[in-house]
Amino acid sequence: DSDFASRSDVYMYVTSIHWAMAQITLGAIELVASNTWERIFNICLLFAGLIFSSTFVSSLSATMISLEMRTTELNRRMRLLRQFLFQERVDTSLALRVRQQAENRLRRPPKLNVTDVDVLGILSASLRMELHYDLFKTHLLTHPLFRLWSHLSMPVVHELCVESVHFEYLESDDEVFAAGDVCDRASYTVQGSLRYLQ
Repeated sequence: DSDFASRSDVYMYVTSIHWAMAQITLGAIELVASNTWERIFNICLLFAGLIFSSTFVSSLSATMISLEMRTTELNRRMRLLRQFLFQERVDTSLALRVRQQAENRLRRPPKLNVTDVDVLGILSASLRMELHYDLFKTHLLTHPLFRLWSHLSMPVVHELCVESVHFEYLESDDEVFAAGDVCDRASYTVQGSLRYLQ
């Protein structure tokens, strides 16, 4: 008490703040700072610790909640599929294959296509055309016809990229077309391989 009585008012107030911060941040340790500047430094560190710990805990909580929501949604969808297969009395081996493929595809994050990103719709037409061309030019210009076309009229190739070319992401065992389908497009394999069965 006699030690504190000889200290200045500033030191006493800073000591009070230091003590309060130590209680808030669970850093309640013996106050051993010997002057005002040491106490101010300790307060700053306690405050930084408070901010860091609260930010870390909140981000960890948000991540855990997001993961829990995704898992719950996956389980709900799979339960609905199992219920449907049971209700319709689907053959057991076929139902097992359906469930396995559905679960594999649900667990994999889907590839984003240009149409999935709605923000691209607010871009100017010229910038959107340039973006589409940049996305598809590597694959489009490997074909001799389109390479010649790009030398003759680049604006037409830009428009072709916007209006007619798009990526289609297929999973294993997906069908590109079936027997009897009307041909309304041409497909060009960029990655992977296709198997033609007749």
